[in-house]
Amino acid sequence: PRDGQVILRSINRNGEQTQVRVGDEVFPGMVFMKVVNLSEMELEASISQTDSELVRLGQKAVVRFDAYPGLILDGKVDAVGMMASSNRRVSYQVRRVPVRISLESTDPRVIPDLTANADVVIADQDDVILIPREAVQDTGGKSVVMVKQGESVVPREVEIGGYSNTQASV
Repeated sequence: PRDGQVILRSINRNGEQTQVRVGDEVFPGMVFMKVVNLSEMELEASISQTDSELVRLGQKAVVRFDAYPGLILDGKVDAVGMMASSNRRVSYQVRRVPVRISLESTDPRVIPDLTANADVVIADQDDVILIPREAVQDTGGKSVVMVKQGESVVPREVEIGGYSNTQASV
């Protein structure tokens, strides 16, 4: 393809990671290069099992790259895995769900195998404050938070816009 690029994969040569060069022996099924379409880049990520119920196909995402802190690209959720898995290096109890986010814009600095992270937009609301979910109390069917007023703390009724597993929007 016109926007395609050949990316050489690392191989092990005498105990050292390097790229294939003329004279190296390759064998059937050995992956030593990949052809990628730079106009259709994707981020392969994972989310906590507890957050997976909030993520849906088509939701907007904001993608940031570790190598380029000022680079922010728009994306959208293309796929959400059906099975959670654990990472043995972190914890057996922490389960992760795979997510694929397609980039809706490109930048010449973005190449395959960069590390990145994404914030998925669960809800888009103006003029809200995010507070810890634990701060909201249910009193007589009304949502109440404790607010500091002078030297004392008083209950105040609030309207909740939405919840995540850890936060509420007021």
